[in-house]
Amino acid sequence: MVKFEKQHYFFPNKIVRGSLNNFFKVKIVEGADLVESVEGECGCTTAVLAGDEIIVSYADQDTVVANYDVATNKITYPNGVPFYKTVDVYLKDGKGKTLMSGNGGFYTDPEKQKIVLTFAGYVDLGA
Repeated sequence: MVKFEKQHYFFPNKIVRGSLNNFFKVKIVEGADLVESVEGECGCTTAVLAGDEIIVSYADQDTVVANYDVATNKITYPNGVPFYKTVDVYLKDGKGKTLMSGNGGFYTDPEKQKIVLTFAGYVDLGA
C-alpha cells in the first residue's frame, strides 16, 4: 500500500500571475517502491518521482492567455483566481500505462491502478 504525508496540497500564498516555477514536495511515507511513475494532468503541471518524494511544479498559464479579461476576473474573484489541479501516481501493477487505439493513437489504460493527488490555490492578478 502507498501512503503519502498529504494527498492534497494548498499553496499558502497566492501564485504570481504568469509565474512558472511554483514547487512543492509530496513525501511518500510508505510504499515508495510500489510507485511506477507520476504525471501532471495538463501542460501547466509537471511531476517528478525522486526516491521517496514527488516534486510537483505548477506554471500559471490559464490567466496569461491573450483573451483573459483581468478587470472582470478581479471583480469575480476578489481573492484571486482559484485553481485546482491533479497529479496521477501510477502503481506497479503489471499493466502497461498506455494502450494503442484503433487509429494508431495512444490512450491511458483505464484499468491501470493509480492514486490521484490534488493541489489548489489562488492566482493573484496584481494591482
